[in-house]
Amino acid sequence: MQVRIAIDISDERGEVLKTGIKMAGVPMTATTIRNSLRKSPLMNMTSVTRIYWHAFKLYAIKKVPYIHYDEKLADSQQNKAPTPKDIL
Repeated sequence: MQVRIAIDISDERGEVLKTGIKMAGVPMTATTIRNSLRKSPLMNMTSVTRIYWHAFKLYAIKKVPYIHYDEKLADSQQNKAPTPKDIL
């Protein structure tokens, strides 16, 4: 699998910006993950640090409560999945 994204911006002056990125999919196995971590450790550590920093800000500084993903909010309109009997 390959993905290519291109951005070309022009106006009356002519071409202003021309950029793009091309990515190829790789199976997510233990070996490919390990190789990725070895190739760019700083980028990976920076990403993990930023994720946990923002989680810390939400929980400790902004006091946003943690809700386990199996729990439903008290005011939620979530219902269980409809049964075939409900559909007919």
